[in-house]
Amino acid sequence: MVYVLDSNILATSRRTHFPLEEKTGFWEWLVDLGKKRMIIIPERVFEEIGRGNDELPDWLAKNKFLFWKPTSSCRHKLTHVIQAYESIWEGAPSESQISKLGADPYVIAHALAVQGTVVTNEARNRSRKDVKIPNVCEGLSLPCISLPRFLWDLRDRLP
Repeated sequence: MVYVLDSNILATSRRTHFPLEEKTGFWEWLVDLGKKRMIIIPERVFEEIGRGNDELPDWLAKNKFLFWKPTSSCRHKLTHVIQAYESIWEGAPSESQISKLGADPYVIAHALAVQGTVVTNEARNRSRKDVKIPNVCEGLSLPCISLPRFLWDLRDRLP
């Protein structure tokens, strides 16, 4: 199984449960999973987090070669992802809807391309105006889990 991590998994982990400076083992564990090609962090996630002003962009830059695995089919899958958003929105998205998406469509497209699982802290939303990753994944029959489920699924690989 390959897991594709959303930006909020990394940002929230650093901010709340696993600060980089505390050397909890979490970040080394992610590096190990990256070496084993069990997780992917899409390039757009790197770009999104790279705008931050803490140590997370530095950690990502140092370890980028481990996580981002570009796929030629990702661009093709992106078309399906945008169509799934349009289906939920019931038509073409507005500019404000598109600007709010950030790296989300790329996370989903990478997961589709490698037949993986999306890992996000987002929850399903009933609003058609603010579509979340789990809503789109559900429409695409793509597995989507939260950080606790990710940790549970890989508990035998925890440090």
